[in-house]
Amino acid sequence: MSNHQKSQSRRVSPRGAASRGRIRPAALLLEKADGDCVRGLTHKEIAERLRVYRESVTAALGEMRKAQIIAVRRKRVRILDRARLERAARE
Repeated sequence: MSNHQKSQSRRVSPRGAASRGRIRPAALLLEKADGDCVRGLTHKEIAERLRVYRESVTAALGEMRKAQIIAVRRKRVRILDRARLERAARE
């Protein structure tokens, strides 16, 4: 099995991750936050750390953005509502 195949076999499918709540970008954002900001992480890097597909991370961040929990810019996430982000990390 190639390294790429091994990498893919360890990842959670985008649909399955969302439906089973396996994706935990909220917890990673809280862990990496410097005050109310997380700098230097792309969606791809977050996905690699969580061992999920980038699309899953993009969807989860998009949901948190729509709920006004975070604001997303290039390689920067600003935490707008820490209490709600902490709740999301526990779910």
